[in-house]
Amino acid sequence: MIDDIVARRRQRFTGKHIAKVTGVSAATVSGILKRAGLSRLRDLEPAEPVRRYERQNLGEMIHIDIKKLGRFERVGHRITGDRRGRAATRRRLGVRPCLRRRRLAHRLHTNQAG
Repeated sequence: MIDDIVARRRQRFTGKHIAKVTGVSAATVSGILKRAGLSRLRDLEPAEPVRRYERQNLGEMIHIDIKKLGRFERVGHRITGDRRGRAATRRRLGVRPCLRRRRLAHRLHTNQAG
């Protein structure tokens, strides 16, 4: 009977299915499979070998992160506690954003058109 239970388990039957087919209680089948070392599904199959890469020279397989990180011009509001933002900073410094660029772009367009 034990050999029959172990043979069915090697055919990947579940413990409950083996108990139903053989007419033995599920607890008995579970105990037999545990003693045989076949209680888990992974016990039925050999472990897959670890894949390792072997190279001839050092540094052949190098990993480089290529994510472009932003540049911070100043410390953020979470550190300073100042949530007023860049517009307030520009007003404080007297900078008028984009005005010079607009004039330059206007000159370029008028020169190209004429």
